[in-house]
Order: sequence, then structure tokens, then C-alpha cells
Amino acid sequence: MDNRVEDNLLFIINILLASLSFASALTMISAIAAKAGNNATLMAILGFPVILPLLLLIIKISKAAMDGLDRSLSIDEIGIVLSINVIIITVTYLLFPYLWRS
Repeated sequence: MDNRVEDNLLFIINILLASLSFASALTMISAIAAKAGNNATLMAILGFPVILPLLLLIIKISKAAMDGLDRSLSIDEIGIVLSINVIIITVTYLLFPYLWRS
């Protein structure tokens, strides 16, 4: 099996953004679900609309990196993933003190 990734830097940036995205989103969602009685179904329902757009964007960036397309074509998707990360981390930072108190 050979390495089919043509643009390694874009692929590594995508992996780092994806791991940060999933970690922050699932941490926030699991904290909300834990406060609501640790219901696994609630975590799945809350996580689906947050994770699905991230997953679609990450797959699109990965495909561009594997095909060796120009990085300028993926700048918009990377900006969107970064924006979603900033939003999720900000909401988590603001929400955690209220979840932790009760």
C-alpha cells in the first residue's frame, strides 16, 4: 500500500483541525448529556447536527489533499472548519461553568 496523499501538509493540517473539532464538539455535547441524566441517546441526537457538517468539510479537504489539488481551492473549507471550531470552543467555555455548578 503506497501513500496516495499528494499534499502532505494540507492533509496534516486537516487531521489536526479534525481532531480539534471532534474533541471540542463531543466534549461539549457529552457535558450537556451528562447534565441531563447521562442519556446516550441525547448525545447522539445533539451530536449529529454538529458533527455531520464538520465531517463533510473534512472529507472534502482530505479528498483535495489526496488528489493534489491546489491549496487555494481548500482555503474556504479550512476557514469554515476554523470558524466552527472557534464557535464551539467559545460556547463550551461559556457553558461549562453553568454545567459544572449544578
